[in-house]
Amino acid sequence: MDITAKRKVSLSLLSTAMLVSFSSHAVLIYEDENSQVELFGEVSLGAYMGNQKEYAEYNSNEALIDDTFGTLGVKGQTGNLIYRLELDFQRENWNGGTGEMVLDFDKAYMGYFIDSQHYIEIGMTDTAVDDIDGFGDLTFELGVEIPDAGDQPRTVKYHFNYNEFQAAASYSYKSESSSGSDYGDVVSGYAGYFGDRASLVLGLEKRAGSEGSSQYGEGYLYTLGARYLVNQELEFGINGFIQNQDIAQERTVITPPEGYKPGEYQFNQYETLKNSGLLVSARYAVLSNVDVFASSNYESREEWDKFGDYWTGNDTQWREWGKDRIWHTAGLSYRPTHNTEFGAEISLGETAQIGYASATVYF
Repeated sequence: MDITAKRKVSLSLLSTAMLVSFSSHAVLIYEDENSQVELFGEVSLGAYMGNQKEYAEYNSNEALIDDTFGTLGVKGQTGNLIYRLELDFQRENWNGGTGEMVLDFDKAYMGYFIDSQHYIEIGMTDTAVDDIDGFGDLTFELGVEIPDAGDQPRTVKYHFNYNEFQAAASYSYKSESSSGSDYGDVVSGYAGYFGDRASLVLGLEKRAGSEGSSQYGEGYLYTLGARYLVNQELEFGINGFIQNQDIAQERTVITPPEGYKPGEYQFNQYETLKNSGLLVSARYAVLSNVDVFASSNYESREEWDKFGDYWTGNDTQWREWGKDRIWHTAGLSYRPTHNTEFGAEISLGETAQIGYASATVYF
């Protein structure tokens, strides 16, 4: 299966996204009485450490997997119209990736604030579920990943907010995975309550399927995220998903691969694979710029089951994980200035890596 590479981000309440706000990290490059333009970016040096090669989580068998990442973008506002262009530079280090640094057009969209409660966005942007897929995940990098469609071109998205209640829906035409495999049209949405201390959000994504052009058929993804702020220092979170995804079990060669030119295939015999994951996490602010955090994680995927119909054949993984896995993480983040962050996280249990560390500068 293709794995869409995703980066965890700290998600503030969506009400901030509904208002015209610009990051304090960004550089103001133009402003007049009706508009403003800002330049923003990120440089991150990171690495996964202690790669367990038998699980084939990454593109390489090396013990240390480079995770260098960078973002450069411009965003602005003119009246009620906003726009954003964002370029990502990232290492294709996931299983099936090239291992090279590549330039990715992450976002290119325009949005319009109809009024204080209604907002619409068109272009290359996050699907609705992608906006909230990390809600309740207080880890750094090594917790359960939500397998949603992520950023997509040809997307129309609508946001609504009323006091603490917020909802969104999006439609993406002919969506693709990070490797270019067809998902078909994707409809995505969420609804949630975002209170001062407690928050809960539910999400749903439906993939129409590729109609035989890729391994992906029809699929449904259900997500849940929740947070509870005990006090200014201590917060708990829950994040989870259930996915039913049709995956082709056979393919017919239409045009065989030739040199660097990939082959063309017709995919057949789609069967529904059921996957699920759950994360319980906590974060404590030791100081105003130092946090410690921990999580417990569960994940089950039908292709891991040796006695099921869809086993991938990884016998080492079966012996150590079985048809599901449980692991725990613990870590620390330190922000010496308002625009820098150093973080490290270790994982214990049934996991494909021992730890992760990164240093990031925002501008």
